[in-house]
Amino acid sequence: MRKVSLLLIMSLSLIVGLTGCAATRSAGNEKIAHLTYEEVGQRIVKGKTTKQEVLDWLGSPTETAVLRSTNEEESEMWVYAYARVKAVRAPFYVSMTTQARKGLSLTFGEDGTVSRFTFSDKNPEEGKATQ
Repeated sequence: MRKVSLLLIMSLSLIVGLTGCAATRSAGNEKIAHLTYEEVGQRIVKGKTTKQEVLDWLGSPTETAVLRSTNEEESEMWVYAYARVKAVRAPFYVSMTTQARKGLSLTFGEDGTVSRFTFSDKNPEEGKATQ
C-alpha cells in the first residue's frame, strides 16, 4: 500500500511539473487599447487638434521626438503604443505570442496643432489589421 501511495504521489508530481502555464501581460498606454480608426479620425482634426487636447484625451505619450526638415522647420512627434502579449511556459521552453498591438503617431507643427497622424491596429487572433 505504501508503494502504491508513493507511486501515486510521484506520478502526480511529474504530471504537475510537466504541464505548462500561461500569462497575459499588457504594456504601453492602456488608453489606446480599445481605440478604433474611426474614433481617432473623429477626435483628431489636422490643423485644429492641439497638444493639450491630445494630452487631456490620452495622457503622456510613450515616446517623443523632435523632427527637423531640410528647410530647418521643426515639428514634434508623439507616439502612443500598446501591446498585449501572451507568454506560455512549458517544461522546456517559453513561447511568447503577441495578441494585440496598437500604435498612434502624431506630428505637431510649429503652431502646436496636429499636422499628420497615423494609427495602426493589429490583432493576430482576429486576423485583422487597419491603418
